[in-house]
Amino acid sequence: FTRIATRPTRLQWQQLLAERWNLKPPTLIISIIGSRVEVSKRFKRTFKNGLWKAAESAGCWIISDGLDRGLAKVAGEAVSDYKEAYGKDRMTMVGIATYEKLAFQDLFSSAMKQSRSKDSPIVIKYPPRMSDEESNDEGLSAQSSLDLPYWPKQSLEANKASTTKDTQGKNVNITDGKELTQSQRMRKRHFRLNQNHQFLLLVDQLSESSLEKKRNRCLEMRILFERTIVTWAKVSALRLNFWAVLSHYFN
Repeated sequence: FTRIATRPTRLQWQQLLAERWNLKPPTLIISIIGSRVEVSKRFKRTFKNGLWKAAESAGCWIISDGLDRGLAKVAGEAVSDYKEAYGKDRMTMVGIATYEKLAFQDLFSSAMKQSRSKDSPIVIKYPPRMSDEESNDEGLSAQSSLDLPYWPKQSLEANKASTTKDTQGKNVNITDGKELTQSQRMRKRHFRLNQNHQFLLLVDQLSESSLEKKRNRCLEMRILFERTIVTWAKVSALRLNFWAVLSHYFN
């Protein structure tokens, strides 16, 4: 994963993809939007079959928000099912998510602190989904990693006892959604990452305060990324065609 705080240049994007992630330019790009949409079983089956056909072309990239809900989750299941059936990992999944909306984001924060002092790769053990504790589309709480049974009981009790202040200065229990405004509840919701995305871009919101500005920043970063890989793919295709013509001419 890579955490993005500033707007990368096209060269920085390509250095990340080619040098750090060791990826090749895509031949097909599928952009998926619709995390909160509810789909029928028939639609899921049709959608998965379409992605399977796309996988026949090597170099297929699937871009989503990387969350474990909606169409991003269905696409992740399609990639997992294809790999299990054919033993091939022909589809590359890249998730572009807002960092502050992630569940278990404290794991990423710890990893980033360690990466500043160590050169070795950082491995994050992201907790698996617990079907008895979580639903498919509902958000987890603001301290998701402490609400589920992966940490000591003392940490959980300390989290439940914590309070915050609203705009009027009134103390509000952060675990009691009934006393929060709609805006506060939206900030409180965190979502799990989908395990089938091989690469993640985590967008920092910096000092953005309004919910609309935060959404626009993540959307802007996704548009820039998709434009970059489209241009990268076109340039790569032109180079291949150029060398193919030269080879044919001299032969």
